[in-house]
Amino acid sequence: GEDSMHKVILFPKNHSMFTECSPNGNSPALALCGLPLVVQKVEPVNSLFDRSDYDNHMATWLMIEPSSGFAPPEWQSYVGPVLVYRPGGLDFSSDDNNVTNEFLGALLDMYGDGPGFDPMTWLNQSFFQEFVRRDSFSKDLKHLSIVRAGEHYCSGIRDDGNMVVWDVYD
Repeated sequence: GEDSMHKVILFPKNHSMFTECSPNGNSPALALCGLPLVVQKVEPVNSLFDRSDYDNHMATWLMIEPSSGFAPPEWQSYVGPVLVYRPGGLDFSSDDNNVTNEFLGALLDMYGDGPGFDPMTWLNQSFFQEFVRRDSFSKDLKHLSIVRAGEHYCSGIRDDGNMVVWDVYD
């Protein structure tokens, strides 16, 4: 649909979804940026009738291939709702989600600028961190768990031991 919707779902930190996935996630571009994310299609809670009900540009962007800027065919249409989370149960906050979306939107604009664009200038940890600090609309970096502290990403385990997982659908 036209309005992006996000819902937080809490899972226990020891849930198997955080350990039975690749430590590199399945989002190819963000793995290169040092931010492994898992994007998992799920059944819709409500019935979806129109093709546009299954549109999910955020999930499509998360699945783009670094070499082309295009997602595989199964992520381009009829995607539907997805869960987005970090392997190992690391935190992925609302602000992190927004910054990641900003980064991918800017990256896709660069792919559109022509054949001279080298995606590897963007798809690395240093550039991603610089983008987050310099170009992000989320200027209050203390709310971002994806900003590196030394050599490690900050982890934001909630006091109740649950981890945030994003249910993302358009």
